[in-house]
Amino acid sequence: MENLRIGVVDIVHDDQTTNDHLSCAVCTWRLGVSPREYALRLARRHDESHQGGPRRARPSGAARTG
Repeated sequence: MENLRIGVVDIVHDDQTTNDHLSCAVCTWRLGVSPREYALRLARRHDESHQGGPRRARPSGAARTG
C-alpha cells in the first residue's frame, strides 16, 4: 500500500504491522489504525475539523427542534 496525504493528514503504511499511521500537520493528533478504509475515513474527518468541514447536520449533541 502507498502513503497518502489527505489535507493536513499524512497516512503512512507500515508493511510489517499492516497498520496505517495517521498524523496531523497542524496539531498533535496521531493515530494508528487498520484497515485502510477506516484510516481514510478518520483522516478525512480530522482534516475537515481543521477546514470547517462540509456543511452537514449538526453533531448529535446539538439541540433539536421538531
